[in-house]
Amino acid sequence: MSVQPSSHYRQHHDVEAPRVDAREFRQGWRVSARLHGLLVDGLINDEAWHAALDFRRDWERAYGVGLGASGNLLPSQRSVNAGGFMHHRVDATSRLELLRRVIGGERYWLVEQCAVHDLAWVAIATRLRVTDKTARTRTALAIRSLIQPTA
Repeated sequence: MSVQPSSHYRQHHDVEAPRVDAREFRQGWRVSARLHGLLVDGLINDEAWHAALDFRRDWERAYGVGLGASGNLLPSQRSVNAGGFMHHRVDATSRLELLRRVIGGERYWLVEQCAVHDLAWVAIATRLRVTDKTARTRTALAIRSLIQPTA
């Protein structure tokens, strides 16, 4: 018997069923991050995807939430080198604030919701008062603006 994610869970997360075939051997359900979905679907390229990962790393350093995707130390683990940690935190915060000014508040918010929080498209669409598809497209454009920021 295979346990499946509930319909409520599926409303808020993109999940992929187990797959065992010639291409893949994945025995469990997998949550697919929306950022990765944009890359797979060709809405962003590798350079934009990496820029979004850099954004997430900076956000995690600046706001001290959990262990960053890159494995860097964050506040809960800073006892080893507090001075170095604070230097990285200040640098990350400065980069994010500059980026917010350059790409604009809405684009920054879209990148944050996708790359950091993995917010559902329907939630982003509700906030923007647009369709899910439009929210996804605007988010991809916002992420692409990370590689060529323009006001």
